[in-house]
Amino acid sequence: MDLYHTIVAVIFGICLVNGVCFVIATGIVVRGWLARARFNGMKIVADEMIHGSSRHYKRENEPLPEEIKKAIDDMNTRVARERTERDRGDVYIVGARLLADAMGQACVKRGFESRDRGSEPTGSNIRVDLSAREVLNLAFLAHQGFEKMIGKFDDEQDAERASEAIWQLERHKPKDAIDERGPHAQAINRQTMIWARWPTKN
Repeated sequence: MDLYHTIVAVIFGICLVNGVCFVIATGIVVRGWLARARFNGMKIVADEMIHGSSRHYKRENEPLPEEIKKAIDDMNTRVARERTERDRGDVYIVGARLLADAMGQACVKRGFESRDRGSEPTGSNIRVDLSAREVLNLAFLAHQGFEKMIGKFDDEQDAERASEAIWQLERHKPKDAIDERGPHAQAINRQTMIWARWPTKN
C-alpha cells in the first residue's frame, strides 16, 4: 500500500471511529434524556394522583395521615440515593405503588371514621337498628297503644308528642308496606282522635 492509500485509510478510520463515537455519544445523551423525561412524567402523574385523592382522606388544617407521610418520605429517600435518572425512575415506580397502597388505607380508615360519626346519635337522641319487620310490628303496636291510651294522656300536647313519636316509626316502614292511597292514614286517624278528645274551643 502506497502512501496515498495509507493516508486515505487512516482518514477513513478516523472518520469511522469518530462516527461510531458520535453515534454512541448521541445514544447516551438521548437515553439520558428519555430517562429524565420518563422520571419527570412519573412525578407529574404521582403528584396529580396525590392531589386528586387527598380530599378523600385529608381534612383542612390537618397534617397528612402518618402512613402517607411515611410512604412519601421513604420514596424521596430511596430516589435521592440513585445516581441515574433511569434508576430513579425504577425506584419511583416501587415508591408510587407503596404510596398508592398507603393512600388507599387512609381513605378506608377515614371512611370508617365518617361512618362511625354518622352512626352516633345527635343531641339527646339515640340510634336503634331495627329490621323492616321490627319497624312494622312496633309501629302497629304503638298505634294500637295510642288508641287505648287516648283517654289517659295529660293533655292535647302530650297526645301530640306521642303521635309524633309513632310517626317517627311509621315513616321508616318499607315502601311495599305503605298504602299508597293513604300513606298517612294512621297519623290522620290519631289526629282525629286528638281533636275528638280535645275539641277546639271557639
